[in-house]
Amino acid sequence: MTSPNTEKLKSAILSYLSRQQGNESADKDNLTYEAVRLTLDSLGENPDDSYTVADFKLLEYLTFLKDGSNHRYAEIRQLVTESSLSDQQKIDLFALLEKGEKENVPLGFFTNSHFGKCLGSQTDETAARIIKACLEALELSRKDNLTPEEIQQLLEIPNSVANITNFGTGFMSGLFHSVCPEFFPILNKPGRQVYHPLKKEMSLIELSAKQNYVANSKRISSYLKKNFPNISSMRTVDNAQFRDEEVKRLLSEMAQDRKNPTLAEAVLEYLENTTDNPSEYNDASNPTFDLLDHMFPAFINPADNEIFKNAGLSEIELIRSACIKDISKDKRQSHCAKILDSSQLPKNQKLDLSCFFLEASNDANLGLFPERTIKRLPLEAEQAHNILLRLGMIHSASSEEDALDASRHLISVCKSIEDIDLISISALLNAISPTHFPVLDNASQTILEALADESEFDEDEKIDWSKLESYPENARRVTAFLKARGIESTRVLYNAQNDPDVRAALEAINEMVGAQSNAPDPHKTNRKERSSLNTILYGPPGTGKTYQTVTYAVSLCDPEFFAEHENDYGELFQRYEELVYEGRVVFCTFHQSYCYEEFIEGIKPVVDDSASVRYEIHSGIFKTLCDKALADEESNYLLIADEINRGNISRVFGELITLLEPSKRLGAQEERTTVLPYSGEPFGVPDNLYVLGTMNTADRSLTQIDTALRRRFEFVEVSPDPSLIEPAILETDEGAIELRLILEAMNARIGALYDRDHAIGHSYLMGVDSFAELKNRFELKIIPLLQEYFYDDYSKIRLVLNDNSDTDGFVVREGLAAQYLGNLGTIEEPLVLGRSRNWRPNHFMAIYGSAATDTASE
Repeated sequence: MTSPNTEKLKSAILSYLSRQQGNESADKDNLTYEAVRLTLDSLGENPDDSYTVADFKLLEYLTFLKDGSNHRYAEIRQLVTESSLSDQQKIDLFALLEKGEKENVPLGFFTNSHFGKCLGSQTDETAARIIKACLEALELSRKDNLTPEEIQQLLEIPNSVANITNFGTGFMSGLFHSVCPEFFPILNKPGRQVYHPLKKEMSLIELSAKQNYVANSKRISSYLKKNFPNISSMRTVDNAQFRDEEVKRLLSEMAQDRKNPTLAEAVLEYLENTTDNPSEYNDASNPTFDLLDHMFPAFINPADNEIFKNAGLSEIELIRSACIKDISKDKRQSHCAKILDSSQLPKNQKLDLSCFFLEASNDANLGLFPERTIKRLPLEAEQAHNILLRLGMIHSASSEEDALDASRHLISVCKSIEDIDLISISALLNAISPTHFPVLDNASQTILEALADESEFDEDEKIDWSKLESYPENARRVTAFLKARGIESTRVLYNAQNDPDVRAALEAINEMVGAQSNAPDPHKTNRKERSSLNTILYGPPGTGKTYQTVTYAVSLCDPEFFAEHENDYGELFQRYEELVYEGRVVFCTFHQSYCYEEFIEGIKPVVDDSASVRYEIHSGIFKTLCDKALADEESNYLLIADEINRGNISRVFGELITLLEPSKRLGAQEERTTVLPYSGEPFGVPDNLYVLGTMNTADRSLTQIDTALRRRFEFVEVSPDPSLIEPAILETDEGAIELRLILEAMNARIGALYDRDHAIGHSYLMGVDSFAELKNRFELKIIPLLQEYFYDDYSKIRLVLNDNSDTDGFVVREGLAAQYLGNLGTIEEPLVLGRSRNWRPNHFMAIYGSAATDTASE
């Protein structure tokens, strides 16, 4: 690791080694060497198939210090008892341990920070492989006058067990060193920090990579033989950190320097640590992988060994659901049931999937990503089928090249889909094949950029990690980078953002660039989780759309205040007005004459003191609000566009409609800016600026709204809600009028005669506290609205109001002057609005009951 003290440290280590020539102190008195060899000799006398995990655990306890304790004789005696050694072999080992305990002899070389965790995933089979490799090394090392070929053969032995899971570099090197200390160095984390300054002199390659251990052992042995021929034990080198005061001092200073590492330094340090116990970092035990392994066969039609023709949308959503973490068991199971209900798979396949999913959901650890990382993909049925087909090919791929080839086909499908999300696609691929495909969320991209800046990727040109079409090639780069360090799973890189030092470095970068990290933080809520950046509230008139903008604004801009006063609209409205005054909320109304110059930027005439006219560039309300949001990135800002569908969207937004997309916002993975036509300034939309529109569906239906607008906004329907009408019942001398039933009945008939977009909102009947007020609402608001809906077709208005009275109802027959019409024959009297003074309670009750009957006029 780069440090100003590295050269000094190298000199101090070399000086220490020079002093050790002929005066070597390499823990020769440590009982570990004798105890490990005696244990292996005893095991070697037994049949090969008798070795167990208990034997492996005994060797581990003999080699490592648990919690820094030198004397663990009681624990080891218990392990000797549990081992497969014969009674006589146990007695011999007990005798050696008793002698060491009496003489207070140290036992174990170094503290293993992951002590015992490697055992959980070992089996008797893998334990036996490791024991046999140690026996082979011990037998060969005892030969007199080894030839160069035999030394090379001995040094190659660790390669036979290097592919065993959770048998990391530190553990493997410590065990082989205890068997053959003159040939094998200890390359755990403390050991690596001693060898690191000597990398150039010894021609060492990535020290933490397990597959490099043999090559590095050869180079270290060759260097020591040439430059320090009287040093016989590799332990002498890493003992420098314990026995030389200058080395200890310099390492301490370097540790202080690392308290504030650069991002690249923090990540490389983290990656080095993972090699000693990979399972701690690669999520290998996460049940999601097993669940996905069970899922894919259920998608395959056994008749032709291909994905079922109707499989796609539901199946991808099921995969996604399995990958989401931190959701309740009940919610997950309910979601699974809904997905499978809509699936077109055969019943037996659906039943199998349901069983797999329900069983897996009992495990609280199910899931790999927060929901924001693996969003629902905007797919059509054919697109979903093609993507599922490629995912299946990736899942069954037998080689890295096959997997990458399938991913290239998948990405070619995704490129034709608007609003496809690289983060979600990479998360999906990572869940299915974590060995070959990394998650490229925002934090991971930042990490990779930092590593590339430090030339960790051997590329001539800058790598763009955010491009969807570059993902397969970028995945290849990442896996090659990790494999060079002995890391098989790209999950390790994704989990780097959970490391405290990496997180601190990410946060430092985010503070400098004014961006918010997506590194998981249990104490924070990503603002995009709270609300969509672009939302439209749509519904018929009178449903409270504009009313809801007040609560939306306060919940977005001051969530703590909203949580405290959620049920007090008066307080919320007052806070809303304060936010408007502060400039964090801006309200405007769109109309046919509204234009780009008012909304974004234009020029305005200014008359100076000499009465001369000049033109100045003027920022519109949207650009002004964007500038404020950019200057205050810790706060949310909101533009409310009332009646948004009444404006000419292309005329108002112009080329900036694209910049509204979440993926094109400043700081997003596909950040976009444009040059404004008047000022010539670059312009982008910050990700802390929200846009909330309202739309009256009776004014223009949803299907007619500008397509560009529809694609970039989420639509939230605000429907009439009769339950909000208070008082619900209006008492009169002639009986009770149920106001909620009036609204329900009218809207049911409007839906049948016209459509649901032209319903009547509940606000038209809220707060009606007298019969006179009810008549007033109908005469001045509701009936005029119905006249507009039905283009003065009074016959339909009568149907909506269930009114059959010709003389005193809501709609009546107009009497004609018969003396002037005799020559015209029989003419039906036209329908006209009745006089409100003639309306009685029974007319209103008839709206939701039986039709009103004629009564005498007043």
